[in-house]
Amino acid sequence: MNTETEATNPVARAAELLVRLREEIGHAMVGQTAVVDQVIMALIASGHVLVEGVPGLGKTLLVRALAQALSLNHARVQFTPDLMPTDITGHAVLDPATHELRVVRGPVFTHLLLADEINRAPAKTQSALLEVMQERQVTLEGQTLALPRPFIVLATQNPVETEGTYPLPQAQLDRFMLKIEIDYPSEAEEKHILALTTSGYQPDVKAVLHRDDPALPVGPMIECLNEHRAAGRLRAFGTSNWTCERIDEANAFAAAHGLRGFTCNSPQLSLARQNEEHWPGTMAATDDVRAWHERTQMPLFAWSAQARGFFAGHDSESAVRVYDNPDNRERRRRASEIAERIGCTANQVALAWVLAQPYPVFAVIGPRTIEQLGEAVGALDVSLTGDEVRWLDLRA
Repeated sequence: MNTETEATNPVARAAELLVRLREEIGHAMVGQTAVVDQVIMALIASGHVLVEGVPGLGKTLLVRALAQALSLNHARVQFTPDLMPTDITGHAVLDPATHELRVVRGPVFTHLLLADEINRAPAKTQSALLEVMQERQVTLEGQTLALPRPFIVLATQNPVETEGTYPLPQAQLDRFMLKIEIDYPSEAEEKHILALTTSGYQPDVKAVLHRDDPALPVGPMIECLNEHRAAGRLRAFGTSNWTCERIDEANAFAAAHGLRGFTCNSPQLSLARQNEEHWPGTMAATDDVRAWHERTQMPLFAWSAQARGFFAGHDSESAVRVYDNPDNRERRRRASEIAERIGCTANQVALAWVLAQPYPVFAVIGPRTIEQLGEAVGALDVSLTGDEVRWLDLRA
């Protein structure tokens, strides 16, 4: 793809952001990639989603992870036969101080609304969502109140248990853009979920600032991010494609004002060095950046840590354009030599090199199959000496 075309076409950047969004959701939710993709499509298209599936498959987790990744508000409403419309939209109460009616907004005033088991509420309550979903507004006591944007309703219903439920009327069904059937995870995914839940793992979905505008002061950004953190919308935040100087500037502002600063950085890092940028404006971990991380010990989230499959012999257009050069071919040959000696793959050696840096590194990878995921996990068992790390990078 032509770099100049990418710079003027926002589609390339949108695709990059969607990949990053999927990765952040994947930190919290195992599997269900088709469901995640469809929910993201509905959010982009300003549509609503009806999810049909039995309880316990991660619907609430998906909404929470999506909201955290985008720094959006979310709310969950459990629909029951005695739920009233005002429990969703809000109501007016008499303010004893002013003796005037004051509108109390309901949970619908959010960005992502999970309407759990929507078919358990009667038609009167279901109809409270008609104006909300179509007009994205609520009328209370004669006042028309707009909902925040973006706004999406993710409603669920159990296809197995139908006793005590109320079928959704056609007018309600028409408000949904997609109906998604969510099924049980695969055996391998269930084993992964079991391993995570029994290890005390706490998913941490980060909000990552994906581009920087050096013309803007860092202070208001840090203050805004800390407001989101105080509201519980995120627990940590970091940067991607920011210079080390700007990160230092932002964290110095945070320290001076008693605020939380950036806790991670996410440049591109792999054993293969880039010929050119993946996309305009993206940044790789140069020698200076790696030295900065070694000095500060700030965690590095390495995207494209496997160099687009370059060490696995993939010859896609992007892998060739970005990584194919004589030095990288020599790095691949050396990785293959070590792999043959210790009984693994060159791809695992290259990924082990990323993880062997003298600072915390988290490799961001994009396996398309369970086999590719298994190969990547196997890189954790590959131990490289300091001499091997330098030798692979043509430093010895």
